[in-house]
Amino acid sequence: QEAADKAAAAETAQKAAEDALAKGEADAAEKVAAAEAAQKAAEEAQAQADAEKAVAEQAAQDAADAQEEAEAAAKQAEADKLAAETAKTEAEKQAAEAKAAADQAAADKVIEKINAIGTVKKTNESENAIIAARSAYDMLTDDQKKLVTNYDVLTAAESKYDTLPQTGMSGFHKVFAGLAALMGITGIGLVKRSRKEDEE
Repeated sequence: QEAADKAAAAETAQKAAEDALAKGEADAAEKVAAAEAAQKAAEEAQAQADAEKAVAEQAAQDAADAQEEAEAAAKQAEADKLAAETAKTEAEKQAAEAKAAADQAAADKVIEKINAIGTVKKTNESENAIIAARSAYDMLTDDQKKLVTNYDVLTAAESKYDTLPQTGMSGFHKVFAGLAALMGITGIGLVKRSRKEDEE
């Protein structure tokens, strides 16, 4: 009986040991599973953090690139503005030079016509030369007229022509020419009268 009791006790102890072992293995397996789950969660969190960091770094790089591009665009815009202003200034300069050259050329032609009057005589040739010079001068712009350096020669020629006596005429022709001069209907008189009316 004693042997049987011992055997039963041994079986009970064996079973208890097996149960304890099984429980220990189960607990160990649970802990391993928990550790693995924790490791996986940690790895996933790290991966998420790395991904977010990469996104943040890319965003920062994109922002830096955008800033650099904006600065380059602003610099280019300023350069373009300066180039445009320079081109405008050059164009205005060329236009002014072209106008000045054209004005001078027009004035030179009038100067030549005035010089061509020569010695003033009471002849059709002198009268026509004076009228041609006066008409050419009156057609100039105000800026061009300022460039005519011998305008006083023209006005002097006009005055002298009006005061010269008629030559080579019969008495009748002299009287008629004198009346015509008084009425201002000579060629030069007509030019002066027309100029006066234009000024008024």
